[in-house]
Amino acid sequence: MGKGVRVGIIVEAIVLVAAIALSIAYFRMGLFRSDKGFDIWLLIVWVLVAAVLLFILWSRSLTREEMVRRFYLSDEGVYNHEIGYAPLSRIAADNDAYQFVSFAADSLTTMSYGFEVADVPDDFRPKFIISTNSFQFHNSGDDEDGGAVIDQWKGSLTRVGVPGDEASYTDLGSYENVRELARLLEDNGAFL
Repeated sequence: MGKGVRVGIIVEAIVLVAAIALSIAYFRMGLFRSDKGFDIWLLIVWVLVAAVLLFILWSRSLTREEMVRRFYLSDEGVYNHEIGYAPLSRIAADNDAYQFVSFAADSLTTMSYGFEVADVPDDFRPKFIISTNSFQFHNSGDDEDGGAVIDQWKGSLTRVGVPGDEASYTDLGSYENVRELARLLEDNGAFL
């Protein structure tokens, strides 16, 4: 579990503990024994607000994780918010989509989901955005160095076109596994 995920869980736990503490205090003080229905409605609204707040925090955490897993691919290199910039000549020396996908998978297995954002080179202009909606893996050995096996990798590929100053985005399709992502990159000219 990454640092960002742990921070999200800690914040959600604090909100939950606060909601429980205030609810217990409400009952301990005997405020629920009022002849007016307002007190009961106040408790119901409090519980609903706490539940909605927890749901919002949880969904924002998932959205943030998707943003951290996103790769931006250009002709010269790749950028990710956590790993930073890497030249394609180092990642996929043979200009092979499968080499890049292997690099991306390895990067996803080691992400910490921290709050630091790597610097983007000033001249970096992505041509493709590789979004990952769902990524799950397990280690094949007894220790963490045993190698990662990808259980699920789903997402989409988007082309970034820059006519003039406005960026345009074209959805090129979705993928369900490693092979589909590599094929989608090759079919759309990311690797020639």
